[in-house]
Amino acid sequence: DTFVNTRKNIKLVMDQTIQNSANGKVIAKLSAGAIIKVSKIQQGKAYLNGGSTTFVFDAKGLVETDNSPTIIYPAIKHAHPVTVTAKVNATVYGTDGKALGEISAGNQVQVKGLVNGKGAIDYLGGSAFISLNQFKHSNMVTPSRNISYAEADFYVQVFHYLYPDFTQLELIGKSVEGRNIHALKVGTGKKMILLDASTHAREHMTTNVLMEMIDQYTVAYANNSNFGKYNVRSVLSNVAIWFVPMVNPDGVNLVQYGPTAIKNTAQVKKINGYSSDFGRWKANARGVDLNRNFDARWAGLPKGSPSWHMYRGPAPFSEPESKALGQFMSKYPFKTNLAIHSSGQIIYWGFNEQTKFRNTNLARVLSNTTGHGLIKSSQTAPTGASTSYFTKVTGMPGMTIEIAPYAGNAPVPLLRWNDVWKRMQYIGLVGATEANSR
Repeated sequence: DTFVNTRKNIKLVMDQTIQNSANGKVIAKLSAGAIIKVSKIQQGKAYLNGGSTTFVFDAKGLVETDNSPTIIYPAIKHAHPVTVTAKVNATVYGTDGKALGEISAGNQVQVKGLVNGKGAIDYLGGSAFISLNQFKHSNMVTPSRNISYAEADFYVQVFHYLYPDFTQLELIGKSVEGRNIHALKVGTGKKMILLDASTHAREHMTTNVLMEMIDQYTVAYANNSNFGKYNVRSVLSNVAIWFVPMVNPDGVNLVQYGPTAIKNTAQVKKINGYSSDFGRWKANARGVDLNRNFDARWAGLPKGSPSWHMYRGPAPFSEPESKALGQFMSKYPFKTNLAIHSSGQIIYWGFNEQTKFRNTNLARVLSNTTGHGLIKSSQTAPTGASTSYFTKVTGMPGMTIEIAPYAGNAPVPLLRWNDVWKRMQYIGLVGATEANSR
C-alpha cells in the first residue's frame, strides 16, 4: 500500500496472478523479478494496458526501478500465427531470458515468430517467449487453400520445436534465391522413407498434402491415438518418414505471387514470353525444370534453353534445389522415395530392373491403396527425374505419385491409353517410337 510512481517501471518482489479486468478471468502469472510498466494503481490494484485489453493484479510487493521492462513492446505481428495449448504450467521468458511468468496448463496462445528456437507470443501487451516443447497443437494446417513458402517454412520449424522428442529438422539446402529447403523427420523408427513435393512450381498443391500429413501424424503421435486403423506412434516407432514439403520454393513463390515475388523479375518475364501470368510455370527461378535436372539418363534429354518447363539445365545438378535433394537422398538409408506431383491420378514406377521385385510389390500396394493407375517407366528413355535418380543411387524403389485428376477430371482408368502414352512421351518417360507403338 505504499506510494508507487507509475511513471517509472515497476519490479515485482513476489509472484502475481494476472486477470482480465473486464471479466476477472485469470490470464497468466507474473514471476518475482519481472519488470513491467503499469498504467495506474488504484484501490490496491495495479493496471497494465495490453492493446485492446486491460490487465489487473494485486498491487503488493512492488518497487520502482529505472531498469527496462522484461517484455518487448510492441507485440510481434505474423501473417501465419499458430495456436498452441499448454500441456503443463508453461514458463514465459522475457527478452533477457529470465522467467517472466507462466501460462496455465490448458490455456492457448498464438505463436507469432521463432527466436533461437523459442516461440514469440503476445504477453500482457508486449511480446515474450515460450519453450514450445511445453505445448501441443491440434490443427495447424488448412489444406484447402494455398500454402505459401513462408507459411510452410515457419510451420515445419514449429512442428519440430513442439515435438523435439520424435521429430528431426534439417536445412538440406537453399534455393537459387536463398530460400530454405527443409526436411522434417516424423517418427523414431530406424527404417526411413522419403516423401517430397512441389518440385514443379505450379503443382504446389502437393505441399498441402505433405503438410497435412505432418499435421495429423504429429497430433496422433503426441496423443498416442490412431489414424484410421493404425496406431501412429507404433508405426512411426518402426518406420520414420522424412518430408521435404517444398523442393522448389522460388518457383512456388512465382506462381502464387507473380514476377515481383522473384528478385530477377526481368529474367523470369523474358523466359515467360513477357507475360505476367505464371500460372503454368513449372521451373525454378532460372527456368530449369528440376525434375529433368537429376543425373538419371540426363544426357539423352533435349538440350533446350531456359523455359517455364522441360529445360534440363546446363548440367546434371546445376540447380541448388535438385542438388540439395540429390545429396539428401544419399545421406540416409531410405527404403523408398515417393515424389508427389500433380496431376494424373497415376503412379510412375520401375526405373530399372535392379529393383523389379521390390518395385512391383510396392507399386501394387500403392495402386490398391490410392486407386491410381500404374505406368511403368521405360528402361531406356532419358528422364532426369528425381525418383529415377533415387533408384539409380540407392537401388531402392522411387515412385512418382500424381495426386490430382488429369484430362477433364476423368480418373485415369477412363482415359484413352493413347492420351496416357502421349503424356508419358511429353514428360520423357518413353521415346516417340515406343509411344507411337501403343
